[in-house]
Amino acid sequence: MTSSANLKDVKAEDYKTIGMLFRYLEVSSFYNSMDGLLRAQFAYDKVNFRYVISPTDNIPSSLFPLVS
Repeated sequence: MTSSANLKDVKAEDYKTIGMLFRYLEVSSFYNSMDGLLRAQFAYDKVNFRYVISPTDNIPSSLFPLVS
């Protein structure tokens, strides 16, 4: 997976426009990753998905996937 396995709790009352945008992008990325996992589990119901590998920190983004 390309996003964290869980979302961190935040105090969104203090967020302004840009803060809300970044939080939306974080939540959207999380649910897109979870959707892919759930679809795989549904499509391959006889497979035992014992492990899910996800990063513990944010993955830096660039034009080249493995270069930060």
